[in-house]
Amino acid sequence: MSSTDSSEASFTIEDVAQRLGHLRWLELSLFEMLGEAVTEISDAPAKLAASLLSRRAGERAEHLGVVIPLINGLDVEARTIPPGSEVSESDVATVVAAARATPASERLEAATRRIVPLVAQDYETLLGGTGPVADAPVRRVARLCRDDLAEWGKSD
Repeated sequence: MSSTDSSEASFTIEDVAQRLGHLRWLELSLFEMLGEAVTEISDAPAKLAASLLSRRAGERAEHLGVVIPLINGLDVEARTIPPGSEVSESDVATVVAAARATPASERLEAATRRIVPLVAQDYETLLGGTGPVADAPVRRVARLCRDDLAEWGKSD
């Protein structure tokens, strides 16, 4: 049984909301970072790839925003913040900041090689801590996003 087949949830609704908000922040960061790079990349295939991958990250962020629980007076935007060590196995926010500082021509590779694997790992962690019944909508969106990231890795 993989971590995504857990029959019991170990995360509270607050944990799930926090993790979804952090994942949404990561996806929006990819969307912005790659979208900004598109205007500066001169290589046509790289420009197209960055544009498509930016769009897909934006779509994943939108999907996540729909399933973030609205609790404790915090809305989706208030939950969309960088992850800290309490929810991420890695320091992915630092990796994102470093990738944003690279030249536009290198951001696509930085996203694909360094950021996407860390984000995929965070999706797996979320799936492992959610239950199949109470968290079914969250799990469905997380699986779709995780699988989209897997396709991203295959396309490079």
